[in-house]
Amino acid sequence: KPLERELVFDIDMDDYDEIRTCCTGAKLCEKCWTFMKAAVKTLRRALTEDFGFKQFFFVYSGRRGMHCWVCDKAARMLSNEHRAAVADYLTLVAGGVNKARAELRLQGCEELHPSIAAAHRICEHYFKDDANGVLQGQDILRKGPHLANILDPMTKTEQDTISKFIKDYPNATSRDIWIQLERLRDERER
Repeated sequence: KPLERELVFDIDMDDYDEIRTCCTGAKLCEKCWTFMKAAVKTLRRALTEDFGFKQFFFVYSGRRGMHCWVCDKAARMLSNEHRAAVADYLTLVAGGVNKARAELRLQGCEELHPSIAAAHRICEHYFKDDANGVLQGQDILRKGPHLANILDPMTKTEQDTISKFIKDYPNATSRDIWIQLERLRDERER
């Protein structure tokens, strides 16, 4: 029985296929790599701030993503149960049908767990502002079922507002549409 084992996390590009519009499977482009950048920053933050690990080795896996090797002695000494607990803690969206859709249940709490809030802060830039990100690079609200999935739980009036905006501004980008969605959210919260 080994005395120590590496703690390794696998970040696969095809896990993002439901929200990538540029490539699929093992294919990668500069726009795809934005997902890897966000994943690395999010994973590094959680492993450092939530678990106290300090030594990491991120490497391109040679095919379709990256591996994160946690090199701290404490990580190498973890039992299988502890490894599973760390992985479970870091899993926000499980694989399977509609795996890109996370449902966060606050269970009576008024705020997100601090780790989820921190992940949101990191990823928000890649979602809204990065030229190769989700809204600008992937143009996710103009391609595929994504806008319909966002509109589905909204009221008929809210859906009509967005549909009218798209009709009035046929060249609107995904970022323009997102700004309208944020306005609706702000109106709802008033």
